Amino acid sequence: MNWAESVKSLILDRRWIRKVAEIGVFEGFTSSAILEVRTIENCYLVDPWKPYKDISYIGTRGQDYLEDCCFRTYLKFFRDPRVTILRMESLAAAKLFDRELDFVYIDGDHSYEAVLSDIKAWLPKIKHPGLIAGHDYGVIPDVTKAVHEMLPRGVKFLPDEQFKNSSPEFWEKVIWYCEL
Repeated sequence: MNWAESVKSLILDRRWIRKVAEIGVFEGFTSSAILEVRTIENCYLVDPWKPYKDISYIGTRGQDYLEDCCFRTYLKFFRDPRVTILRMESLAAAKLFDRELDFVYIDGDHSYEAVLSDIKAWLPKIKHPGLIAGHDYGVIPDVTKAVHEMLPRGVKFLPDEQFKNSSPEFWEKVIWYCEL
């Protein structure tokens, strides 16, 4: 199961999830999987589509490439009335919400400061019961450190088979999530 399928399975196991925000959309792979779940009523896609300093290849791509990703994402989702694309920084987008989201998925800027800030900003926007999750736990040390600092208890994991050539301790814990 790849990361997008793992995220979809989180939602399918929790039929009460209706309102979702995805932080870090890139080309919309995870968004597509989320929107395959028919019970989703609102899906907010948050991404500035701007380069940032990151160890992942996405953040170091040039602006032209990211503009193309943004355009393709708009084309992919513009007919879906459940989708709202918020082309803005994560922290600015978080201010648009009150405790109304069921699920927030974080996979944007992978720096320690950004992941920490994203979790801090989006946690209060999730109602109870609710779910927060993200990608690249164990893959990127800054993500792992920020998740441990902000969510010291109750974090669970799902696999991402794109890393299956690594040890099971590694690839089986790439998706992190915490139920609220």
